[in-house]
Amino acid sequence: MEFIIVITAFLINFSGRTFSQKLDITAFEYSRKVPSIRDKELGHCVSKVEELFPGSLIEKGCTLPPKRGSTRYVSKELNDTRIFEVQNHNDVFVCMGLCDGHASSVLGLLHTGDCLAVEIAGKLTFGPKTFIKAYVEYYRSGIDFLQTDGVSPQELQQYYNGNFFLRDRSYGTMEVIILEMRYAKKKQIETLRRNQGYFQRLSSFIEHAVRDVGKPSSIKLVRLSTATELFDILRYKSRTLDEVYSKLVQYESDIYHTREDIKRQHIKPHLRYGMYPYTHGQEKLGTTANPRETTNLNRMFSDGPKYEKCPDGASLRSTDHLQWEKACLSEVKVDTALRRQRRLVKKCNKMPVEQCVNLPKIKKKV
Repeated sequence: MEFIIVITAFLINFSGRTFSQKLDITAFEYSRKVPSIRDKELGHCVSKVEELFPGSLIEKGCTLPPKRGSTRYVSKELNDTRIFEVQNHNDVFVCMGLCDGHASSVLGLLHTGDCLAVEIAGKLTFGPKTFIKAYVEYYRSGIDFLQTDGVSPQELQQYYNGNFFLRDRSYGTMEVIILEMRYAKKKQIETLRRNQGYFQRLSSFIEHAVRDVGKPSSIKLVRLSTATELFDILRYKSRTLDEVYSKLVQYESDIYHTREDIKRQHIKPHLRYGMYPYTHGQEKLGTTANPRETTNLNRMFSDGPKYEKCPDGASLRSTDHLQWEKACLSEVKVDTALRRQRRLVKKCNKMPVEQCVNLPKIKKKV
């Protein structure tokens, strides 16, 4: 708990940015902590999460009047899909676009340090005998945005400072499948890494892996769908390989049907929220679809994937949050060490095992 408080304080204070910057955050991440966002209209002031005392969190509502203006929907379809090897914890932070450190800290979502990227990274096992492959699909159908009427009166600026209103809301889904395979020998991992090839589906990849290097001793599946609000982690042994394959095929089918339902507007799940400070001025956009307006819209709505160096050459970073990633990595390492310590303590209490000699080292590391 003390460590979480320290990390939380660091996350909240790491940035020197002011409250004049736009906040961009996944709807799934924000609505987990602030469910009321689902019913808010554009222009309304957004809530933050505050910690009364360690472990006691509340949603702090905002009573400021909503920003006035005209609401407009823009059909702005985007489909970015990739499969890549996850080589370390940092790949989870950089390549999946699940959390924005700046937005999450300003909105108070990191008081308990349970950002979704940290949860996932903490559940994965990285080592010389483990191979991890991820499927990430980012699908967006369109965006609602508010064209505000004008700048807030000067005499009210002091009351508005530090508060944000919901300026734009995109629709779509982020679909993630992570396949973790553990083998008995390092050589199997080295061979698989050299011959992993390119597959559009993880179900095809696991068939290739079994043919190439044999069955893994254990398998872990992580599944996330922001549209259906599904987050699940499943563990399997080698003898249940057929069950793993069936589950992967089911996941891939579910992703296809979810995407098609969004395209046909059978469902309209929120994808990302764009929040602007109350001191934000007026957007001057025309009402016709001319090239200049298209340029303005592309500039305004920047919630698509941002391309940087990643295992496949691209990442989903939404802001520069390297310090946030370092803090999260520290949290993951401590959580992993604590879990290992608890397992060793249980084993050592039952019978003397060789691993017990490592217990003092683990305690010292924690």
